[in-house]
Amino acid sequence: MSQGLVILTSHGHLGSTGQATGVGLQTFASPYYALKQAGVEVVVASPLGGDPPVDPLSFGEGVETVALRRLNEDADARALLRASLALRQVATTDYDGLFFVGGHGGMWDFPDDPVIGGLIAAALNAGKPVAAVCHGVAALCGGHVHRRGV
Repeated sequence: MSQGLVILTSHGHLGSTGQATGVGLQTFASPYYALKQAGVEVVVASPLGGDPPVDPLSFGEGVETVALRRLNEDADARALLRASLALRQVATTDYDGLFFVGGHGGMWDFPDDPVIGGLIAAALNAGKPVAAVCHGVAALCGGHVHRRGV
């Protein structure tokens, strides 16, 4: 069985606005279930590890998706989210690919995180896929990626 590393933000506030942000649950739920259906064992990590902040925009009328409803009813998936590994605990060699989840928080803690840069560089140099959705693409925009020649 292949293993995929799904990376979430640990950042919980929207700049200096005082507004809460974090992981966009919709951008986790759909890819999570697609990976599981494809037979991928999903491992979840975040820069700080533990229970990441969740963007309040993940809740409310008009934002619920089939995958998000499924996530809300899936105790195992919710437990996986609450117990994310700290990125410094993971090695790209243990995973067959990387996936960066969206949520505004990633705009602050993904771009210049040296651990993220190292994971991306190692994955790409090994020919492993690196993907992102929504604000997760911020992981691909930082100087850490470009300095490593990726």
